Amino acid sequence: MILSKTYIKKYNIKLIEDINNFERYFFELLKQFQMKINWTENNFFEIEVTKSLIRGLLRESDISYNILTSLVENFKNSKNYSSSIKWYTKLYPMIHLPGDKSEAVGLHYDNFGNSEFYTSWTPLTNYKYPALSYINHSEKFNKFFSKIILKTKLSKFLLRKINVTKGDILVWNGNMIHCGNLNNSHSISAAFQIKFTDKKFEHEESLSIENKIVRKNQNIDNKTLKKNYKKIIDLVLNLNLSFVENKNSIINFLNENFIEKNKILSFSLSLLAQRISTNNFQIPTQIERARIINNLDLFSLFLGAENLSSLTRLKNIYNNITLEKILNNH
Repeated sequence: MILSKTYIKKYNIKLIEDINNFERYFFELLKQFQMKINWTENNFFEIEVTKSLIRGLLRESDISYNILTSLVENFKNSKNYSSSIKWYTKLYPMIHLPGDKSEAVGLHYDNFGNSEFYTSWTPLTNYKYPALSYINHSEKFNKFFSKIILKTKLSKFLLRKINVTKGDILVWNGNMIHCGNLNNSHSISAAFQIKFTDKKFEHEESLSIENKIVRKNQNIDNKTLKKNYKKIIDLVLNLNLSFVENKNSIINFLNENFIEKNKILSFSLSLLAQRISTNNFQIPTQIERARIINNLDLFSLFLGAENLSSLTRLKNIYNNITLEKILNNH
């Protein structure tokens, strides 16, 4: 008996035009924000600052919402869809620079406890290396066995690599053990994913799978956005670790600079905090990292709480903290 693969892979002709436009927009942003392509441990922070803003712009672009609609329809027509799947997340872009060790995420599974959970993953560019590795049928393992696999060298003997082409749609069960591979080519690569769940996703805004996306046209002034983003980063690097003092400083800063809630800034700052929290490059001490992460997360929540991972990180530090308490009087 030949076992089927643990994921499905298909090529969607209808989606390709939007993917091509999205790719062009991506490379325009790289040029506009003068993104450094050569990654080193010593320029990790500088690169992540720029990369996070570009990821925020990609996520909130008009093209991303067109693609999102197509991916939802694709999933609803797939063998994985069932009536119990009620929710999905917005596009989550990922950028992989050549040699970028910070993006070579170790083996993991995506499911955060939901009984039904699927990931839809699509390359925005062509990949000149195997983009992903996975363990076939690992979605059928119980969590205890999966954790053993993740902690031992046994996984190395079970891994299979996936080669992808721009516009492929890969869908896998949230319990599948997999990882992103190191970009060992000389070209930048990018992809995006969305989650389909039976319950609202804990870390991001969840949209109803039954409702059409209501999208307001927005004019994004990248020059002003970049200027405000830089001001925020500069302040973050100079704030201390005092929660109350920083909260008041952030409120005053936003009011004085007339910076209103902004999905792009909120998402980008939370992403930057996440990237720093999961990597040990460049920032010398734990206290320094904690200070920067906390302040980025606070800013992200004040600007719209677009990525609730920021709230989760703050809850791990401050007992009984809630979003309402953080935003009180703002």
